[in-house]
Amino acid sequence: MEAIIFGHSHVWSVKRALASAKAVNNIKYNIILCGTKEFPGPLVNFNMNGEPNLNQALISALNQYEPNKETYLVSISQGNYYNQFGMYVGNRAFDIDISGLADLPEQPDLDIVPLGAVREELTLLANEVPLFLKMITNFGYAGLIVVGPPPPPKDDLHILDLAKRSGKLSAISMPALTRLKLWHVQNAIIHEMCDKYNAKYLVNAKPELCDPMGFTQAQYVKDAVHVDHHFSKVMIDMLSECILSLSKA
Repeated sequence: MEAIIFGHSHVWSVKRALASAKAVNNIKYNIILCGTKEFPGPLVNFNMNGEPNLNQALISALNQYEPNKETYLVSISQGNYYNQFGMYVGNRAFDIDISGLADLPEQPDLDIVPLGAVREELTLLANEVPLFLKMITNFGYAGLIVVGPPPPPKDDLHILDLAKRSGKLSAISMPALTRLKLWHVQNAIIHEMCDKYNAKYLVNAKPELCDPMGFTQAQYVKDAVHVDHHFSKVMIDMLSECILSLSKA
């Protein structure tokens, strides 16, 4: 079996993790697009008539392969909608009640924003995903697996450093627990989108990689939004298990 991986900046740690082993559990991994230089722009572009088309870089890369039922596509793309929405405090910090998604405590000193309102905003930010899924699941491969982003770090030092490097000198990071809750909400939204188009969604987290609350453990954090290759090695094992399970279904 074979897996074709493409995506944006989260693929870098996957590439490093696979450097010493191109095959895992008898699955051959090929990375065809890694990072925004190779995969610029959104997943979907629109022509002059407003019709959606897959990103041309992705089409060109996939044209090197012949679709078959022994090869899975793996998308590790555009995972940071929740950070676009709530990495930094806008008008005010807030909390979310996500009791139906995860067992996380409330933050009594913060206003609670309704889950429905947060879902609406994140769904709008991720509005390219259903179009992407609809088009790419018709390519004739064995299946599509969408890998979600890793959980956020608890410490906000990396986030404040990113703000400084981005010129946002007065930025205030959103409370860590709110960022973790937003991660859970995004996972639920993209999972539902994948289910609709017969794609498999892989939540990118395992207990041994996270602290008791569910944040990425500090030793695996590379920067404000990325993990290191040690984290991604575990993710590749999860991915391999997922592919093997799908192949037997």
